Amino acid sequence: MIEYMFASVGKTAFRGFIYDNSEHIGSVSYELGKKIEGCRIVQGYTQAKLASKIGLTHKEIHNFELGCKAITIKESYIIAGALSVNVIDLLPGPTVLRENSWYEDEDKEIVYLTKIHREIKDQELRKKLYPLVMVRIY
Repeated sequence: MIEYMFASVGKTAFRGFIYDNSEHIGSVSYELGKKIEGCRIVQGYTQAKLASKIGLTHKEIHNFELGCKAITIKESYIIAGALSVNVIDLLPGPTVLRENSWYEDEDKEIVYLTKIHREIKDQELRKKLYPLVMVRIY
């Protein structure tokens, strides 16, 4: 199944039908759906294959990805597991962390450092690095 996104007008073409999802663009459901879609494509799954892995219909996956259907916390954990990602990776991040950044990419660097810190398995090392990561945030 191939979907064509017309993000500028908020419409999706699917099997010859055009769906207007402009009211959902920018919503948490929409952002979560886009992340699910991206992870699904990286894994090489169709909507139908992902749906069959988790006991949903391909239509439900389609609606999740469009942001037309809200995803429960339980469903997000199940989908994340099927896509071999952490549920946190599916969550939309903040648009603006701070308005008085020292340089243009400072917010991106903070998000990157925080993510790397979370991925450290050695608890002793995490404790030692925590103050360094927190200094960059404040």
